[in-house]
Amino acid sequence: MPNICRNCIINVGETVVYDAVKDGLISSGIFVDGIPCHFSAAVAAGFCATLLASPVDVIKTRFMNSAEGKYRGAMDCALQTAKNEGFLAFYKGFSASFSRLVAWNVCLWLTYEQLKKGVLVFYKWTEIIMLFIKAKSLFFCPAVVTKRNKSVVWK
Repeated sequence: MPNICRNCIINVGETVVYDAVKDGLISSGIFVDGIPCHFSAAVAAGFCATLLASPVDVIKTRFMNSAEGKYRGAMDCALQTAKNEGFLAFYKGFSASFSRLVAWNVCLWLTYEQLKKGVLVFYKWTEIIMLFIKAKSLFFCPAVVTKRNKSVVWK
């Protein structure tokens, strides 16, 4: 259960922040929709995911590695950590986690955006080709005029 909660926090932090930062950078005119924009938004998403997940990681690690009976639960572990070591104790190991999450987000979002761009180009070309085929079939389809009622019969 702790891993599921942690993963939910990280995924929400990454996804929401990436999308919000990317939209903000584009709408403010700082970047156009391209690799520099995606890179910047991915770094921001990785940073925010680390800010959100680091306290959970620290408490989870301390609680799981502690001797049995030292803490009554994860909340007790968090309260004792804050009381004995202060707020910054929740961010021990921040730089390692930051490096890992930023690298992951850069790879994830740059790959995603490039694949999305390729798929959109593919479907745009497919749509253009289909329109061309439809237009060609309308203009070049042989028609036969019958002599009886002078109606057009398409073959």
